[in-house]
Amino acid sequence: MMKLVIILVILLVISLPAY
Repeated sequence: MMKLVIILVILLVISLPAY
């Protein structure tokens, strides 16, 4: 479960600066 949360957080951090 924790791994999924970490992956989601990483995706958010990577996608936010794109905007």
